[in-house]
Amino acid sequence: MAGNGADSSGVPEGDVDGPFPDGFNGDKSLEPEYYDMSQERKMIIFNHFEYNHDYPGERGQPPTRNGTYRDVEALTKTGESLNFDVTPYHDKTHDEILGIMDDFCKQDHRDTSCVCVCILTHGLNGGELNARDKSFNLADIVSKLQNRAPGLVGKPKLLIVQACRGLCLDAGKLVHVDGPGEVLWLPSHVDTLLLRSSVEDYGSFRNDHGSWLIQTFCRVVDAKHRQMDLMQMIVIVSRLVACERVSYCPERLWEHNKKQTPEMRSTLLKTLRFTDPV
Repeated sequence: MAGNGADSSGVPEGDVDGPFPDGFNGDKSLEPEYYDMSQERKMIIFNHFEYNHDYPGERGQPPTRNGTYRDVEALTKTGESLNFDVTPYHDKTHDEILGIMDDFCKQDHRDTSCVCVCILTHGLNGGELNARDKSFNLADIVSKLQNRAPGLVGKPKLLIVQACRGLCLDAGKLVHVDGPGEVLWLPSHVDTLLLRSSVEDYGSFRNDHGSWLIQTFCRVVDAKHRQMDLMQMIVIVSRLVACERVSYCPERLWEHNKKQTPEMRSTLLKTLRFTDPV
């Protein structure tokens, strides 16, 4: 029983919204809305292959990322097939990356429908990512897109990050299953989708043919973008990486027979399709 100005859940009455507006339960409000993708689409790729010898920190110079140019090729091909204007940047420093993003956010984006930023590098937990000369934080990139680019308000901002998020490796588990024109007042953090190659604290895999996440993402989008929206395709990407992939490096037993789970975080308010909905 509620008491002292609080309801039975323990939430003070003053913090509880009033009744839903009339029509909330109507059919129209339950139908999907789609982002307008009819104008320009822009993709930025920050690709890192090698790093400075005098890299700061206890771990020193991050190792060369063999196979990363295969990911750049796959993202460029897929992006251009979806009418994105793709701009790759290679081995940029911390200041160069933030400067590129500042300049991008200052551009006139009134004719921009969608932005996709891809970051291919090494990383650690807490969002730490390696530039050529020192680390930066993913939150810095997200914040610029959300808060420094007024022309992108209400438009989808996609981030795809191929980077480790820690040093742990996932040995996996066996699972037994049965069967086979209006003005909107929006919060600052909406309309953003972040797809990362692994969960927090865990590593990601890549070889000379590219990384598990990027190669699978491009494979799925190439095959399914005419039938599915982005969220549906990402679920398939996650399933394929988690179920089809297993590391093979018997010369390094601590990395052998390991698994990987991509992770998505989304505040999209509409459905995103790269082609017109049917």
